[in-house]
Formats: sequence, structure tokens, C-alpha cells
Amino acid sequence: MKTRAFVELWRSQSREFFSTTSSSRCRIPRRPGTGSSDRVLRWRCWGGYGLRPGASMSRYVGGSMESLREHIDAVAGQELFQGCDFKLAACSRPMDRDAAASCGFDSLSVRLVEEIVTLGVFPSPSLANAGKHLSPEQFHGMLDQAGNLKQSNAVVLDARNIYETRIGKFCPPPGIAFLDPKIRQYSDLPAWIDEHAEQLRNKSVLMYFFLSRFFHSCVICFCVCCRYCTGGVRCEMASAYIRSKGEEFENVYQLSGGIQRYLEAFPEGGYFHGKNFVFDHRISVPSLQDKTVGCCYSCKSPYDDYTPRLRCSMCRMLVLLCESCKASVPYLCELCAANRHSSEPVESGRDKCSKLRILCLHGFRQNASNLKGRLASLSKKLRRTAEFVFIDAPHELPLLYQLLEDETRREPTAQPHKKFAWLTDPDGPKASTQTWTPVQKSFDPMQYQKQTSGWSESWEYLGQVLADRGPFDGVLGFSQGAAVAAILSSLKDAGLIDIKFVVLCSGFVSPVLEQQVLGGLIDCPSLHIFSGKTGNDRQIACTESERLAGKFRPGSRMVVRHDSGHIVPTRPDYLEQYAEFFKKFL
Repeated sequence: MKTRAFVELWRSQSREFFSTTSSSRCRIPRRPGTGSSDRVLRWRCWGGYGLRPGASMSRYVGGSMESLREHIDAVAGQELFQGCDFKLAACSRPMDRDAAASCGFDSLSVRLVEEIVTLGVFPSPSLANAGKHLSPEQFHGMLDQAGNLKQSNAVVLDARNIYETRIGKFCPPPGIAFLDPKIRQYSDLPAWIDEHAEQLRNKSVLMYFFLSRFFHSCVICFCVCCRYCTGGVRCEMASAYIRSKGEEFENVYQLSGGIQRYLEAFPEGGYFHGKNFVFDHRISVPSLQDKTVGCCYSCKSPYDDYTPRLRCSMCRMLVLLCESCKASVPYLCELCAANRHSSEPVESGRDKCSKLRILCLHGFRQNASNLKGRLASLSKKLRRTAEFVFIDAPHELPLLYQLLEDETRREPTAQPHKKFAWLTDPDGPKASTQTWTPVQKSFDPMQYQKQTSGWSESWEYLGQVLADRGPFDGVLGFSQGAAVAAILSSLKDAGLIDIKFVVLCSGFVSPVLEQQVLGGLIDCPSLHIFSGKTGNDRQIACTESERLAGKFRPGSRMVVRHDSGHIVPTRPDYLEQYAEFFKKFL
């Protein structure tokens, strides 16, 4: 369907409910190697909307119950929305403009993204291979039938995040195994499935998710599915991933409509005990069954009331603590606590932590936040392989702005963010108490050749970071950070630093490195990522990055030349090469 047609239909049917849609933004990236139709569409407007072609579309709308019912009638009359599954949820909090603003959907946003939810595997499993849908009555009946058998091959898989399962879950009858992956996030599920495939082989796998998110006092959530009868994208992808493992994993079933539909069919709870976690201000919705499943993580007393402000101080996941234990700080979730106190750390649905810890060094006149944003896509796509740790360099730099020829340009009014460097130009401008410093010179692409001062302070600072926040498996550097990472790798043979590898992105040979190596080759495994075409990288010439790669022994270096500029590309073909390098150290 054409994007413009969807937008106009959305606006025409939602005009009464969304009075603030004039402020809109649109971001439409394409997936590499595909046509414009093979993309995902996501709307957010005092509610939300998402579409993945060939799979499902979900939309979230808030308003009064009377208005929502009128909206359902209007939308259901459209040919495009025939067969929708409309879900209504109500609560006592009044709906007004302040409530709409607090949920964050005070404007219309249209985005085309690769996936509505990210499973974290490449390529994504085909949704045409998803599991069979069971109505709540069929799901309940299958549990009844399996429970009556003395030896059942059925297992119930709760594929939600660990904080969801802690306050409510299905409790199948005796003889049916219940599997809780204890994952921190959805993208950790494939790793758990891979490691526990034997528990699913030749089994009838009954799986479920919470499929809807409610953001307002009265909400409708409806789904239009091109292939399937409901919109649970998480369940569709997870069941397809299990079935992709072969004939021995074909019998996968999923609860149609999720826990909400099940509780509507069985108000007393049925086989579901406790509360259903929801993603809005209510946090959880109980059944009519008065049973507390959760317990305080600290004292283990029965408790199931999450507080949004109680989050793990390390990973920010919700922590379940009773009133008497809330005074204990810092808060740690059970996964982070296990990781902290075990000699063999536990990580999100895995028996052992297999991630590489990589220290990341930013470029000249940048900071940790800049590099974190620059590597956000890489961090996300390698999150099952590596943990990236970002730090600021020790040398603070002056904030510069360039004067025009007539020297009339005014000082920038934006709030300045501090900029740092690992190496500095001894003759360059110094940091001062002034907010901004005017300069008449334009950007000098050869400035890195003059950055020869400050290594002793940076080395002392890095030594402290390694002692306080280490150990690290490797060091990743970008631009000047890559030059510094190369210096660190030269110290490995001398026993001054304990790392397994370095990743050098758009790097160059620093004069400091020339003094350290003295004509020899560095014997440290290295991954070099830089532009392979002259002129693409306007900050660091590709010949300089080639020269840096030549400082490492050929047998231990890997070079990835890309066709972009001063970036770290994350196209699938490049990601495969990065993964090939990293797997040597896992």
C-alpha cells in the first residue's frame, strides 16, 4: 500500500481524536538490497501504528470509550481494515490533553524501519513459517488434554522478558514442562532457543506473549494481518525461528490474542496465575483470581507491585522490591546480581556470559556520547557478541567556531558540550574559561599530524580506567582513538596491557606510535575498518589507514575496506566480516 494513502486514511479516520497532528515528522530509510515495498511502516500519533508488509499491522488509539467505539465503526467500514481484531481496555483515570502529552504521542510520526521488533538474527526468519494460532479456548483445551495424559510431550514456553514473568505466568497442569528463558530483552531469545533446542525437539511447544500495549485511560488496539489472524509480531517471529530449525521443531503453537484475550475468555484466570504485565501507567492487570505469584527479590516475601522508579542501577530493568526493602540501594536486578556475584557470570537467558567487553576510544574533538551515537547501529547488531564501554579522553579542548571573512559571525547560542582529545597540538588553542573561542582558520585535514602532545597523561588515565572498569577483551578506536588504540596494542608485547585484540576504524599512524614501534611490526590481532576509495573519507585519507594496517603483522590482521566515508558501516556483508573476526575470541 502506498505510504501517502495510509497517511491520508489515518488522518481522515483519526481527525477527531488527534488534534495535534500538524507537527509531524517522517523518516524513511530503505533496507539495503530491497525495493521500496519491502519495508516496515510505523505510526505514532496520540497512540501508535505499525506495519510490516507480509506480516501484521498494529495501531494504538486513546480516547473516551464512546469516541473509541465510534472510531472502531468508522475504521471497520474501510475495505482495507476488514477482519480487524479490535481490543478495548478501560481504566478509571480520566483522559485529557495532559494525559495524551504524558504518553509521548502528541504528534504524528511516520517511520519506515527494517523491523517493528528486532529478534536480533540475520537473516530474519520467514513469517510465512510462523506457528499455528490457537484461540484462548483451544489453548486452554490443549493444556487440559495434555495434562490428562500421563506422559505428555507438550511444553509451555513463556517467551516474555523476565520482569514480565515474575508477576504472572501460565501454570500448566502436572506433566507439562514450563520453560522460562529468563531473558532481559526480546533479542536474547534466539540465543536461549539455540542453547535449549533439545528441550523443544519433537515437542508440542505452546508459546505466548503479551501482544498489546495500552497508553491511555481508554484504548483500542486492533490488528490487520496480511497473513495471520492477530498482530503479535514478537510471537510470530519467535515461533518462526523455532520452526526454522527443521522437521523436529514443527509443532509450535501460539496463543492468539495473547494473555489479554485469554483472560477475557477465562476471567478467573484459568491456567494463568498472577498479573499480566502491561506497558503503560497501569503496569499490570490482574485476573479475578486473588493469587500473588511474584515475590520481593530481596526478602522473598509475596509481592507483585512494580514501581516505575525502582530500576536496576546497571541495566535499568524493573526491580521487584517490597515496601520494606525499597530503602536498600543501589537496586540490582537478579540478572545483574548473578553476574556480579558469580565467578561464571549469568547473562540474559544464557548459562554463561559469552560477550566480549570492548573499550571504545572516540576521535579528536569528540566525546564518549558522540562515539556511542556513531556506533549505535553496530552496538545493536552485535549486542549478542560484544559489550561496548565508552569513555571520555582526559584532555578537554576549547569550543571553537569559525569567523566569516568580515568577522561578523556571532558566537553560537547552543548549549555547548565538552569536547576531548587523547593527543593534542602543542601549538593549538588551549581550553579556557570562555564558552566559545573564535578561529579564522578552516578545517585542516592534516591536523592529526600535529597532535603529538599529551600521551603521558592519556596513558596514565587509561591505566586507571583499565584497573577500575576492566578487564577488557579488546579496544576499539575511531579516528584519533584508533591511533591511540594502536599505541596500546604496541604495549601488549611488553606486558604493559592485557588485551586480546584491537579494532581500528579510520585510523592513522601517530608520531607517538612511530616512537614506540621503531620500525618493528605489532604482533596483536587487529581489525582495520576504513574507506577503500580515495576521497570518500575527508577526515583521514585511506592511504593513512592503509599505512597503519601495515604496522601490524600480516598473519594477525584483518582489513575491511568499505565504500563509505568517515563511518563504521553496518551493512550485512560488513557485519559478517566483523563477526568472523570477533568469533576467534569468544
